[in-house]
Amino acid sequence: MASVNGGLIKNQEQNVQITPQKKMQNVLSKMMPEIKKAVASTMTPERFSRIALSLYNGNPAFWEADTTTFLSALMQSAQCGLEPNTVLGEAYLIAYKNNKQGITEVNFQVGYKGILKMAFNTKEYEAIYAHEVRKGDEFEYEYGLNKRLIHKPTDIPSEEVTHYYAVYKLKNGGNDFVVWSKERVEKHAKEFSKNYLYNGQVNKKSIWFKNFDSMAKKTVLFDVLKYAPKSVEMATALHEDYKSEAKEEKVSDFKYVDVDPIENEINEIKEIKEIKEINDGETEQFTYEGTPFEVESND
Repeated sequence: MASVNGGLIKNQEQNVQITPQKKMQNVLSKMMPEIKKAVASTMTPERFSRIALSLYNGNPAFWEADTTTFLSALMQSAQCGLEPNTVLGEAYLIAYKNNKQGITEVNFQVGYKGILKMAFNTKEYEAIYAHEVRKGDEFEYEYGLNKRLIHKPTDIPSEEVTHYYAVYKLKNGGNDFVVWSKERVEKHAKEFSKNYLYNGQVNKKSIWFKNFDSMAKKTVLFDVLKYAPKSVEMATALHEDYKSEAKEEKVSDFKYVDVDPIENEINEIKEIKEIKEINDGETEQFTYEGTPFEVESND
């Protein structure tokens, strides 16, 4: 202890706390070489790193999540060349509670517009899109050796949707389409989706309920693209996305012919921003507002 200008100097240890945001900034800085290797040519690694840091800083659910799963989901987005959680609607990083492991994890999902972007990036597609058919539209389709599809919307669209379809045309002249009735889409959602139903009833907090049209378009796009040309990144992204949405026992029912199945150790995946434990082990879901799939396509 010493006296300086009549005062006492004490050696005190100061506990400097590093915020989660600062920790992530340091991690991303150290990962820049890996990000440069992973990010597609459509985006600079610096821009992707800024988007990732902004995404992390703006969502407290990510602060509590397992860092490894956040970085893994981030790298998946980088490898696909998609910007996560932006107004472009290309891809989303979603935090969810893994109740079996007792931790919060982060999951990567490709958006409807992300599918279109990856398809065009292959430079093999002249056109690709999905559309809804409304009651009163002139609509005809036929499968077989002479497949044809005709859709002429009415001048005053009805609120009632009857069908959804997806179409692609390749630059070499090849083309294909699929048509699903709305009833078939609903049956698919009930059978495959993890969060469309809750206690036997439609879950009004689920992405399917809040953005049914966009989810339906994404579903028919998945179907028509099963045997269409895809890059490795595109095929992997679609496969991983399906596994994150589908019930565990249904994952094996959906495979692409040009990508090896990827093992998924996640036990429970829910499209939620946060799950908070409440009365007697029950859970309350807080869904993303504005994502995923809320951004409609400009068909």
